[in-house]
Amino acid sequence: MPRNVESVEPGTDEALFAENMRRRREELGWSQGELARKMQDAGWENFHQTTVSRIEKGERPIRLNEARGLAGVMDAAVAEMLRPPAEAELTTRLRSRTNVVRGRVARVRRDMLHLAGWVDRLQESVDLALASGVEPTEGAEFTDYAENLAGYRLREAIDALDSARSTLELLAATSHGEGPEGQDG
Repeated sequence: MPRNVESVEPGTDEALFAENMRRRREELGWSQGELARKMQDAGWENFHQTTVSRIEKGERPIRLNEARGLAGVMDAAVAEMLRPPAEAELTTRLRSRTNVVRGRVARVRRDMLHLAGWVDRLQESVDLALASGVEPTEGAEFTDYAENLAGYRLREAIDALDSARSTLELLAATSHGEGPEGQDG
């Protein structure tokens, strides 16, 4: 259950922030010096490795504006940095995995557009074959296949079109929060 930041005992906020700062820094693979440099790059000219070390050890209090700056360079919210470490770690993991899923959804959407383009090109080829008098042919003997190769290829193309359109419809429905039948959930 999330802890209400206002109900945390006095003096505990700084300890929680310092512990989460160290955990998040290590999670990002940064040394104390790297965190200090990132703070300097963000405009904190007098923020040094020793400052990071003293905050993490609880030897130096953290100022509110520093807490905002540190949380910002570590891509976290100040409120997240004030949570108990296990809860803060869970929040970080959820955010990270959410970002991965969002990236993959974006990739699927790009792939859908690419597939839609190929479906259009295939449809043009099918239309051209039909306009040329080619009839789609179902399976038969090998000799018929050799004589009706264009018809077989046309049947394959039409089947591929149907499959691709079904896939695009399903992906479009699910990317809008609908189920396979077009209903929520």
